[in-house]
Amino acid sequence: MLTDEGGPSLTVKVIAMMNGPMGTWMMGGMALVWVLVFVALLLAIAALVKYLRT
Repeated sequence: MLTDEGGPSLTVKVIAMMNGPMGTWMMGGMALVWVLVFVALLLAIAALVKYLRT
């Protein structure tokens, strides 16, 4: 593993950076799943608001 001063590996840092502030708890293969769930929730809420306003 590539480490600097015993810190997290470079891969972990890149993943954390790509995921933004939530990168720390979204590391690993679950990151993509969480992103998809988050997007699905946003779309569902938007559709619900649109439906209720009509």
